[in-house]
Amino acid sequence: MPRVITLLVLGLLWLAPATSALAQGTPEPLGVVLQDYAGLLTEETAIAIESIGAEVWEAEAIPLIVVILPAMAAFPDLPQEDLVPFSTQWMLDWELEDDSVREQTAWCFVSVGDRTARLALGPAYTDTTRLELQMLLLEHLVPQLKHDAWDVGILATVAALADLARQALPDAPAPNSTVSGE
Repeated sequence: MPRVITLLVLGLLWLAPATSALAQGTPEPLGVVLQDYAGLLTEETAIAIESIGAEVWEAEAIPLIVVILPAMAAFPDLPQEDLVPFSTQWMLDWELEDDSVREQTAWCFVSVGDRTARLALGPAYTDTTRLELQMLLLEHLVPQLKHDAWDVGILATVAALADLARQALPDAPAPNSTVSGE
């Protein structure tokens, strides 16, 4: 029970966007780690993702945020050209309160209707992980997208992202990676 309370308090700290800074089209966070606006994941997968987020927070103070969207078009006030500007604006709108938390955050964005995903790491990570982020998507998510196995692909991608974030956390600008699958 103390772990749950700790996670809820930490969630309020690192997912508490300044309400005045929220864009009209960027919704409030749904939870601490998982933001499943598409209602896509099973309860079992959601619990597993929350558990991974709790583990990396407790072990390394790495916030892990997973955002699953029905489609970018569901949020028309955000940039619509592709997932990079869309998710970048989302991250800026949420304005994580603590600089050290924001700099260590690992993000996973999945847009189901657009069949695209993006992984991003905060500025505390080295830029040597750009290719590694792309490889995570190609190895774990894209093959599952081809079979509409979203739960399996997202969970595997989140687990791999958490492992990479643990290993790569030193002190340089953040890489980003976007991959679309069919």
